[in-house]
Amino acid sequence: MGRPGQQLLNWTDLTIGQLVHFFTGAGWKKATVLSRTDHSAKVLFTQGNNERHISITDQRNIRTKDDTNGTNDEQDGGSNADGRHQEPLDLGL
Repeated sequence: MGRPGQQLLNWTDLTIGQLVHFFTGAGWKKATVLSRTDHSAKVLFTQGNNERHISITDQRNIRTKDDTNGTNDEQDGGSNADGRHQEPLDLGL
């Protein structure tokens, strides 16, 4: 399986609440952007029944979604293949 989504060209391309893919040693996971700086982003993801957050500092390890409605993220048995779906996080801002 290839890399999901679109390459991130600049950290400022991310917006808070945006759905993204990030790379772990076990493959690509879906997450929601919590915050970003000029050199990193903090994302929220689900691991089992727990919500976790992680800081990402390498742009090669984070990718934006293919499109805003998420129609292209189930290719090749992606993490949506089992019926789970992660909605954007509403921060109430």
